[in-house]
Amino acid sequence: MKYLVVIIFAFLFLSACDKPFDDKFYKTYREILIVRTEITDSLEANKEVLKVLKKNGYTEEEFREIFFEKAQTEREFIKIIDSLRNSIKSEYKQILDSNNQKK
Repeated sequence: MKYLVVIIFAFLFLSACDKPFDDKFYKTYREILIVRTEITDSLEANKEVLKVLKKNGYTEEEFREIFFEKAQTEREFIKIIDSLRNSIKSEYKQILDSNNQKK
């Protein structure tokens, strides 16, 4: 189930976009990426993702529809999504590196 959700999100984000990072959608997606990174149990992660969506005023279906719409209509969508993913990876790498240095 976890892999299906990840594949769906990955597929949805491989398109194009023009909006800035302060867009509510991208902030929400970033929060989802963080949840997926921090919680390895897929059932727990799915519950947390639903909380993130609700907190940001989305239902799962609404978020999915917006995702597909942005993927089809926004030119820079892939670049923004990749940038969000890379920033999350970078932040976690810095955290891990700093924790390793403390040991």
